[in-house]
Amino acid sequence: KPEELNDNLQRYFDLVHPDDREGFLQTLQKARERAETCHHIYRLVRPDGTICHVESRGFLLHEEGSKDLRRVGFITDISQRLKAQEDLRESRRLLQTVMDNIPIGVFWKDRHSRYLGCNQRVAEAFGFQSPLEMIGKTDLEFPSLKPEEAEFFLQKDYEVMERNIGEIGIVEPATFADGRRVWLETSKVPMHDHEGQVVGVMGVWQDITEKRQLEEKLRQTLKMEAIGRLAGGVAHDFNNLLTVINGYTDLLLNQTEPHDARHELLTQIRKAGVRASGLTRQLLAFSRKTVLIPTVIDLNELLLDMEKLLYPLLGEQIVLQLKTASPLWPVKVDPTEMSQVIINLCVNARDAMPNGGVLRIETANVELEDIPTTISDTAGRGSYVCLTVADTGVGMDEATKARIFEPFFTTKGPERGTGLGLATVYGIVQQSGGYIEVESEVGRGSTFRVYLPRNLDERRKIKSQFIAQRPTPKGKETVLLVEDEDGVRKLARLILESSGYCVLEAPNGPEALRLTSESSQEIDLLVTDVVMPTMSGPQLAQKILDARPGLRVLYLSGYTDDEVIRHGIAEGESAFLHKPFSPAHLAQKVREVLDS
Repeated sequence: KPEELNDNLQRYFDLVHPDDREGFLQTLQKARERAETCHHIYRLVRPDGTICHVESRGFLLHEEGSKDLRRVGFITDISQRLKAQEDLRESRRLLQTVMDNIPIGVFWKDRHSRYLGCNQRVAEAFGFQSPLEMIGKTDLEFPSLKPEEAEFFLQKDYEVMERNIGEIGIVEPATFADGRRVWLETSKVPMHDHEGQVVGVMGVWQDITEKRQLEEKLRQTLKMEAIGRLAGGVAHDFNNLLTVINGYTDLLLNQTEPHDARHELLTQIRKAGVRASGLTRQLLAFSRKTVLIPTVIDLNELLLDMEKLLYPLLGEQIVLQLKTASPLWPVKVDPTEMSQVIINLCVNARDAMPNGGVLRIETANVELEDIPTTISDTAGRGSYVCLTVADTGVGMDEATKARIFEPFFTTKGPERGTGLGLATVYGIVQQSGGYIEVESEVGRGSTFRVYLPRNLDERRKIKSQFIAQRPTPKGKETVLLVEDEDGVRKLARLILESSGYCVLEAPNGPEALRLTSESSQEIDLLVTDVVMPTMSGPQLAQKILDARPGLRVLYLSGYTDDEVIRHGIAEGESAFLHKPFSPAHLAQKVREVLDS
């Protein structure tokens, strides 16, 4: 009891923190009753009000020649020691918190590559509840890791320890406990004891699977761009040749009677030319160098108009399921080209279901930021109309899926396809400002999703570029013809002069400017190629229009990347005729522009 304490103990007792006094007295009592040493930690309140932690130790001493026992006590201020211990514990807690929450794996192993510790991320990745469960195990004992993966881990551990040099940027394949196949970028350094001897290895890894996928996607995109540029250039030059071949063939056909043996030969040449024109059109669509005539449309209406066409195209063994969202946001696309996209996707699906199946076509309004898609990293955020074409066919493996948009790549027989169908789809969708993604597994069918940006501008619809067939019109106006390809220029001059026009021709822009400056003759129409060396068609037209404001212009091209032309056509301000053109189409278009 406090009142039983002597004066010295009483004065000391008064310094004990009030909350610790009961424990202090109990310790004293035990020491008296059991005649044993005592040990106790408690707090003292100094006269200045500060608090310190003390450790009290009492010992029993026997005086020589006496049976009396004396107690000797030692009191040590352990405030600094306790603070250091608490700081150490807090540092460890903080370190563990950081390690468990950083987006990388941290681990350390002994000389035999057995785990001594790791953070929570490593433990969970390989299917353990806690890092403690991994201590003493090697990578070979992880059930999720394939043997070759574990062996690769161990090989790199031993290399670092044997060479006694750290290594960074090690790319290691791994299989996590959730079944995901991942790529880890690992850095490892040797651990040393106080004598400098290697006693283990320490490392960190980061999951770079998504990064590698993005890099692969970028490589694929760059490859497609390169192929597109090559395809566009080839198609442009080939279109010039086809313009000459098909044009002169048409002229000869008009000069021969149907019963003439040469008429059938010319007809076969013309059919081959038309087929070749279709191939170049597909190449240009893939390379995004064809001129689209965009119109604000309802994709549902386009699908419903095409539905009757799709049934005979698919055949009786395939069930067509059409599901449209209502109301559907409008999109601004070229209806003819978008019809080609739908047909190509449906034909591709049909060929993937030789024994029949189900073809599902759906439309939906989507917000890309709300929907996890494989194209979300490259697509612009916002509102899109999604066209889904899904089949229950044979599906594709990853190697095939990576190449399906390449021109001339096909898994069909030599007589069943050119390999341009999906390449055309890719080009049209990209040029329309949209995106396309593919999901497919072998034996589980394929799903193509086309995302087209929602149109918010409800302006007037654009006139179609297609001209109804009618008798070839005549005229007497003066036409300035500018074309750098000799064959095309001579053919166009022949067509125009046979239609009654007076033709001035030039092989390039500078020569055309010289003609207009030297000639006092009134020029009614400029017919010019778009892509020419030295000076483009739009540049030439602008220079001539500055001097002759009322001049009408008709552009010719197999393709164009000129934004002025694209914008002008979209606004209905520029007239355009795509190569290869027939004599009738050129004459009709010239008359149409002159009469507008």
